[in-house]
Amino acid sequence: MHNKKHMSAVFMAVRLSLKNVGAVRFAPLVLFDVLYPILLCSMRFNGTEPEMIEVYLLQMSQVIFPFFSAWDVIFVLREYNESEGNEVLFVNKRVSAGTICAVIFCAMLLNISIMMAASCLLIPDFVFEFMRIIPACVFFFGMCGFIISISKSAAISILGGVLYLIANYIFCINKEVPMFYMSFGLVSSELVLQSCLPLLVLGIALAVAGNIISKKRTVYN
Repeated sequence: MHNKKHMSAVFMAVRLSLKNVGAVRFAPLVLFDVLYPILLCSMRFNGTEPEMIEVYLLQMSQVIFPFFSAWDVIFVLREYNESEGNEVLFVNKRVSAGTICAVIFCAMLLNISIMMAASCLLIPDFVFEFMRIIPACVFFFGMCGFIISISKSAAISILGGVLYLIANYIFCINKEVPMFYMSFGLVSSELVLQSCLPLLVLGIALAVAGNIISKKRTVYN
């Protein structure tokens, strides 16, 4: 009974948090569930060459999935770090920001996994990209959450994510670089060991650290 009440409180907190975020919460849904499927269908029925399909899918998946997996989390955390005493803080005081963000992020990962699975219908080897994209998403989740917890600014958190994306593109044009997940081909075992797994661990560590900092700074009025 207690667990049922707690789960109900968690989902109510998630719903209220997303509602408070406003229209920006729909950005990932539009990209993941509208534009990306349209791209898949257009390539499937327009007879696009498999090589070009692979290039397009790699470019899109490495940019939009990791970055926008943390999008809603950033704006939810903004309410906990940039505001004090508002409706979200008051109603959600029995549910931690970390719990709310974890639920939202897991929902994003499920959505991304479905789109990745759909991509495998066009490029079967794309299934290996799960080993790249999921760790990258976890890293963005942890990094952006940590940045906003110490800076108390959603803008700075978004900027941090954008700069990391740009750095990935710059450093990975010609070769795979440790701690940068991007490449211009399908993920390799070396990239998984040198970058993806370390990013996964680092992302979890940053998420935990950011949650601790955010808890200490949150004030309920």
